[in-house]
Amino acid sequence: MEYTVFTVLTSLLATEDNKFISAKIEELENQINLNEVERQIITDIKYNLQLGQAPSVAYIKQKYSYADTNVLGVVITRDAIDSAIRSIIISQSQAQLKKDLVTLGSVANNLTPEELKIKINSLLENKILTSHTAIPKNNLKAMPDPYNQLQQRSVEGLSIISRRIEAHAGKAAAGTIISILGFAGSFKSTFALQTAYENAMAGKNVLYIALESTAEALINKLVLCHIASTSNNRKDLINNSWVRDRKLTPEQQEFYNNKYHELLNKISNRLIIWDEKDIVYNTFLDMNDTLKKANDLFKETTGSELDAIVLDQLALLKFTAAGGKRYNSVTDLLNDWVSYFRKQSLNFLDSGRQITIFLVSQINRESYLEASKPKKKGRYDITCASDANEIERASETMITLYKDLDTANTLLINIPKARSGDVPDNPLQFEVYGEYSYIGSLNISGEGITADDFSKDIISLESLINAG
Repeated sequence: MEYTVFTVLTSLLATEDNKFISAKIEELENQINLNEVERQIITDIKYNLQLGQAPSVAYIKQKYSYADTNVLGVVITRDAIDSAIRSIIISQSQAQLKKDLVTLGSVANNLTPEELKIKINSLLENKILTSHTAIPKNNLKAMPDPYNQLQQRSVEGLSIISRRIEAHAGKAAAGTIISILGFAGSFKSTFALQTAYENAMAGKNVLYIALESTAEALINKLVLCHIASTSNNRKDLINNSWVRDRKLTPEQQEFYNNKYHELLNKISNRLIIWDEKDIVYNTFLDMNDTLKKANDLFKETTGSELDAIVLDQLALLKFTAAGGKRYNSVTDLLNDWVSYFRKQSLNFLDSGRQITIFLVSQINRESYLEASKPKKKGRYDITCASDANEIERASETMITLYKDLDTANTLLINIPKARSGDVPDNPLQFEVYGEYSYIGSLNISGEGITADDFSKDIISLESLINAG
């Protein structure tokens, strides 16, 4: 059937979800040419939303019964609304293209070759033709100095916290997904946030999408991470529980504030943290809009575009409509989201530019129990992801985190998949300080502990295995 704006609006109201209705109405206003009646209906709906409740379907159908009498009984399911909107956009674009072609045909004989070229180029901006007119170039071509030319074309990858991890996996290259996986309490968000922090400090533009925590909570952890990363005196470290319980002394409060401003100055707008109250992400179109806003903000504040996205975490997208089709299971829906982010990494917002995606996800209970056995401590394999099996296929690198309960401040990091590297024989041991939101050795002077010391695996994994 041919969808109409009126049908979409009444179907939106049938969902009785104010947030969803508001987001989709904004989408209609931005992407569709509305007539006067359609604009009046939207104004009516928005007015009622401001009062706290959208009008009923019956109210709108009765008040505007003259608007579209042929479809008064038609209701589009919530999952199909995105497809209906796209159908209307395509229909309007087709109609506009036909009109423009007729107009061009009527005046073509009176135009100079240059004027005709300009008119034809303007037609190519039509949504029906965009991105589908040019034949892609063959990337396999003759080059006088292949090695250096290929190196110039490749962008230096992003940091993954430690050179020990990068020795196996390499850096996080543009055009790839890096999965960060762990069971509950394995410091997944700490790892993800520290990855965002270190790359932003290195001049990369990173968007952190926080679906599991508030932006305020993450910003506090970011400050504590910065303090732990830059301080060389243990008395300077600030425990997260002290902040939570409001136990900081006036001196500590001043130090915290100074470090916050120092962090802000050093990052210089290169890290955006948005939580679910800041964005709309129910569908792929919603997420596209969010990513475009982030990219535009980076261009405005830093002069360069977005380099990486951290999604924390995948499982919380299970309540969305994703691609707008009917999914047989939550796994199918999340698989579709993984495919969506893979496409974004390879062709960000259809711009031809590649970015890096850091995807935070959960490990299934069976894999956790297996990796908790003494002789398999921290050894996850590539089938460990619980949220979506597409993670295994789409990820360039899979990084798993296991909090060793038998050894204080020890995190076992395994790399079960490294497409551009190698898988370590044993999980790598790292210090972890959850109270300071920091992974790695503390640079505390006088204590004789450095990152090099810890990388020697003084407490070897083999000794843990043999002890079991």
